[in-house]
Amino acid sequence: SLGNTYRIFGGITIEEVLVKYEAWLRAALLMAIEKDGFAPNWAVRVRNALVGLREDSILGCWCINKEAGVGKDECHADIIYKVWKEVYRQPTKSS
Repeated sequence: SLGNTYRIFGGITIEEVLVKYEAWLRAALLMAIEKDGFAPNWAVRVRNALVGLREDSILGCWCINKEAGVGKDECHADIIYKVWKEVYRQPTKSS
């Protein structure tokens, strides 16, 4: 449900792909929230996948390997985490 369908090809850069992916992810989430009960199934699956994440969830991506220094510094898994933090992350309790 959260896979990146945008591809790098024909002069399209990773940065452009990530901008498109983030716009798609936010639009799907907004659609699922605003049209609750009437949203398309794909948008509901995106929302459900985000709701199911936790702080310790592991998001994988094969387009980069940060440890090996292969690929860019950011990928769609980073976008997923960023959006999840903004929308669903619970504030931590202060002691």
